[in-house]
Amino acid sequence: MQHSPRHKPARLPMLALTAAIVAYCGTGDVHAANAGGKKTTRLATGIDMAYLELGMGEGEAVVFLHGYTDSALSFLATAEALQRRHPGLDIYVLDQRGHGDSSMPMGEACAAHPESCFTLRQMAEDVVAFMDDRKLARAHVVGHSLGSMVAQELALAWPERIGSVVLLGTTGDTTRNAAVTGFLAPEIEERWKVEFRARPGQWPQDAYLLGPGEAIDGADAWIAGQWAVEAGVAPAFLQETARIAGATPIGTWLGVLRNLSAFSNNERLQQLTVPALVLWATGDEAFPEADQAAVRGALDAAAAAGRTRYLFKTYQGPGHNTQWAIPEAVAADIAAWLQHPGQASLPPG
Repeated sequence: MQHSPRHKPARLPMLALTAAIVAYCGTGDVHAANAGGKKTTRLATGIDMAYLELGMGEGEAVVFLHGYTDSALSFLATAEALQRRHPGLDIYVLDQRGHGDSSMPMGEACAAHPESCFTLRQMAEDVVAFMDDRKLARAHVVGHSLGSMVAQELALAWPERIGSVVLLGTTGDTTRNAAVTGFLAPEIEERWKVEFRARPGQWPQDAYLLGPGEAIDGADAWIAGQWAVEAGVAPAFLQETARIAGATPIGTWLGVLRNLSAFSNNERLQQLTVPALVLWATGDEAFPEADQAAVRGALDAAAAAGRTRYLFKTYQGPGHNTQWAIPEAVAADIAAWLQHPGQASLPPG
């Protein structure tokens, strides 16, 4: 079985992509330029990582990590709002491995067992390799959902490289999470497998580089109707997000999902030594209040032992994709946090 060396999802025409971002963000030229201005660098981990770079490159570095099947677009408005507040920051918004315009990990082993090539450790190693490539000794890391779990791994395994972490829509355990076990797994591990087996080819090897939109009947409708959703967000932005998810290779969907099924980090979080800001919205049904209580319990233990300082803020109303709904508010809180990590005073949510 031969694979192409890189995964390149089909792109919308630039006018359509620009329209989606303008509809979401409300402005024109800057967003259009950033959306079309991704750079790519080959990492020591073997991944060709695509990223957006904002700022003058003279201040502290901030790295944004998007969620599962998202891309740099997920954090674009938040990163730009942060840049406006602090123009001197050196801001990087990444496409993680197998997402957006970044490449897939390749090889027969990855195709046969995608989970072996999408561990949180490997995704964190990509970020460290990216920092090395950009000569960043330290960086603050902002992660949403999956990105927040990668941020946790970075803070726990490379604390000397991480100034602080901002964990948005996070959790410390997905082993019994209803969104993972009751929503995602039946769709991706069961229905998609059955649908693909109706075609010639082996599962998952021959589906590894294919997007669900081209390989699974009904996948586009499921993604648009049940996955790329958030109340109060412009339809054009959601349509583009759904398109990106539909083009994200099935290998990425499977590889990440299988690792989420084994993610249990609350005990490790008790050893955190990096300052942490946790942002959560009351409408987050993916990682609800019980998940937040467990994370806070772990961080309380770390703080009581004198290892770390953390803040927890609740937003009233938005759902899991909080930064899509209120990017300015999220950016304002990140900006305040970066002034004095662990000691900032944030306005009520």
